[in-house]
Amino acid sequence: MERLIEMEKDIIEEKARRLLKEQGSDPITFDIVALAQSLGFEVFTSDLDDWDDGYIIANEFGQPIPGASSSKVIVVNRTRDAKFKRFVVAHELGHYKLKSGSDSIFAHRESKSAVKTENEQEVDYFAAALLMSKDEFVTAFNRLRAEGKSIAECTVELSNLFRAPMESVLSRLEELNLLPEAA
Repeated sequence: MERLIEMEKDIIEEKARRLLKEQGSDPITFDIVALAQSLGFEVFTSDLDDWDDGYIIANEFGQPIPGASSSKVIVVNRTRDAKFKRFVVAHELGHYKLKSGSDSIFAHRESKSAVKTENEQEVDYFAAALLMSKDEFVTAFNRLRAEGKSIAECTVELSNLFRAPMESVLSRLEELNLLPEAA
């Protein structure tokens, strides 16, 4: 998997930080669904195929999406656990906030895929930056390590604190260069 360059990471981190600040959201305790709703989205869960994590549709003309009362919807697979659902909502918001151009109608479907395009890597990075705000994440990690916690224990505690999937926490630790170098 290609790595995002540091400048792109910094821009994405800033966009996520700015979104939280604009919405007056606490970087740790915020409700991702309420954040999406504040941007005009309706968020639903639905029975989707196992390979399908969720999707987003946004009609910038303001016309409601069929089956919804809003022109913007995010749908998440009902079968995913709460932490993963949170990540999917953040990921879909990433598609919306990072989209290029001025598309009037925007749609994206998120599926389980072994291949991550550069765009998907950026959106995953945005979701992680939104759910696990850099400063708070690093502070929490350093506090846990100072308490003598192992990397595995830190990962579990960070997953619970930030309500993020373990895989996402591990990726975030790696992205922020917080994991010790392999011997």
